[in-house]
Amino acid sequence: VGVWGGGGGGIYKKTEASLLQKKKKILRLMASKVFQGLKSSFSNFSRLSKEAASKISANTLEQNHAKLTTSAVDFWATTVTVIPQNYRAAKIEFGHFWNKVKDLPNLTVGQVAFGAVAVFEVYGCFVLGEIIGKRQLIGYPVKPHPKPGHH
Repeated sequence: VGVWGGGGGGIYKKTEASLLQKKKKILRLMASKVFQGLKSSFSNFSRLSKEAASKISANTLEQNHAKLTTSAVDFWATTVTVIPQNYRAAKIEFGHFWNKVKDLPNLTVGQVAFGAVAVFEVYGCFVLGEIIGKRQLIGYPVKPHPKPGHH
């Protein structure tokens, strides 16, 4: 029987086997490269975290407290100075909103859709806050009432 048929496949089986071996070899090589990359990434992360920990632990408690206090003061100073700017911006934005409400019949479909989406987002945030606050999805936790006669 010739090369093209019958007789157990001959050269084709050898070719398939060699291709399979090559594929396995390539996969092993790729897996080792990935593993080496992960290993080096982990060692870099480990080294960097150790460096950060040593920098933090090198400071005394007083130094860390001073840095934290300075950061807190900077945060509140920035927050307090930004409040008037935010108030003015909110006032202007509310003015634009109120002008749209006064001109309700002349709103476009796009403006109404945009408003509906905004209202839906606010309602969604409210519902999400309720769920988080209740710590359950439906209803409020109800404590069982004590039996009459037990105070």
